[in-house]
Amino acid sequence: MGRSIPALVKPALLAWARERSGLHLEKVSARAKISPTLLRAWEDGTEQPSIAQVRKLGEIYKRPLAVFFLQEPPKDFDAQREFRRLPGVTTAE
Repeated sequence: MGRSIPALVKPALLAWARERSGLHLEKVSARAKISPTLLRAWEDGTEQPSIAQVRKLGEIYKRPLAVFFLQEPPKDFDAQREFRRLPGVTTAE
């Protein structure tokens, strides 16, 4: 049996991603096949998810895995602007 590697993510980023996705705790936990209690524990920092579990949350929240390893939740995060244009470019040409 393989070992799970803990993801050293900030709990606030897990909560931020769920809230920004507009999903309720119960809906996410059902889609991730975990208990709502465990998801809440990840978000409040009393438990730590594995990298595979964070990757699954990223799929559910439609966020890249790297977002969960930031120091704090980004302000005004827009996935389309962040990942499709070069820094400083505000309009498509």
